[in-house]
Amino acid sequence: MNSTFKVVFNKARGTLMVANELTSSVQKKGVSLVVATAAALTFMTAPVVNAANISDQTFDSETTSASGGALTLDQDNANTISGSTFKNNTAAVKGGAVVIKKDTVITNSTFDFNHQTSTAKDTAGGAVFINGAKVEISGNSKFNQNTGFLGGAVNVRGGSTLSIKDSVFSGNTANGFGGAISDYEGAVKNELSSISGTRFENNQDSQGGGALHLVNTKAIDITDSEFSSNFSAGKGGAIQLENGSQLAVTNTVFNGNSTNSWGGAIRVLGADATISATKDISMTGNKANVNGLMSASYSDMGGFAYLQGNSKLTLAGENGATLTIGDANAVDKTIDSIASLGGYESSANELILKGNVVINRLSK
Repeated sequence: MNSTFKVVFNKARGTLMVANELTSSVQKKGVSLVVATAAALTFMTAPVVNAANISDQTFDSETTSASGGALTLDQDNANTISGSTFKNNTAAVKGGAVVIKKDTVITNSTFDFNHQTSTAKDTAGGAVFINGAKVEISGNSKFNQNTGFLGGAVNVRGGSTLSIKDSVFSGNTANGFGGAISDYEGAVKNELSSISGTRFENNQDSQGGGALHLVNTKAIDITDSEFSSNFSAGKGGAIQLENGSQLAVTNTVFNGNSTNSWGGAIRVLGADATISATKDISMTGNKANVNGLMSASYSDMGGFAYLQGNSKLTLAGENGATLTIGDANAVDKTIDSIASLGGYESSANELILKGNVVINRLSK
């Protein structure tokens, strides 16, 4: 169908319908939905939408006791969300604003104050829950102050692929893992394939990964991005990388991130991370054990990075550029330090330096 449709809620029937604006005929839920008018939409129920082109719409204060506070996208055809706002929506189980089950492109859209409320196992996605889909987020999209259990803003499951470009994740909170994004599937590998030109700031979580929680994730490339002032009450102030995940970071800054335990900027647990610079870059102000909650026997918990469980961290200054970790004039030498459980000489953890790299605090 090539006509434009609008959403109609029939109070007498108690069902969501789709009305063809050209013919005024009303059709049952399940047909293609194209939302292209300028008027805002308000859903009285959280619909399951077959195929959607959602443009310049507002979804405000929708609530469901299940998943997908505003709507669920579930169709083999491609979905698009552009220039739209999702705010104050709530779902108990997954996807405070949206559940995405099929390929979707999100551009120039805003997700503010959406909530996924349950803290039961596997509940996830303060704003968006992605399951078995390829999703692209770009065009100055913003995720602000959303809350969830696994992934304060976004959770990725079911072998999904997620790429993010030129967007902002700010002030999101996870009551479990991944203040902004949790990519966690156990035996099934998701692919957070790329992040570029994106800022993660003031996100926080309770257990691991103040901004990103990545477990058993395929190769991830992060370029020209920024992680600043993220916090984990658990481990990995900005990033928690686990269980065979592979991370490549290029020309990206980590400043002022912190955690109550290990890895102020990044904790690497049984995983492989490479941080490189092709232009001069400095990382400063990252700190572990910020509230002194851990035993004094942990003299250095990796203000910048902590390696554990047969992990590898490669730092590289390339093409004549210098990668600097820490401020040489800092009084507290545990800030921006790099540490390893058992030390590098007596454990299977590896720290590899290539090119021009300056580390102002390295714990043997």
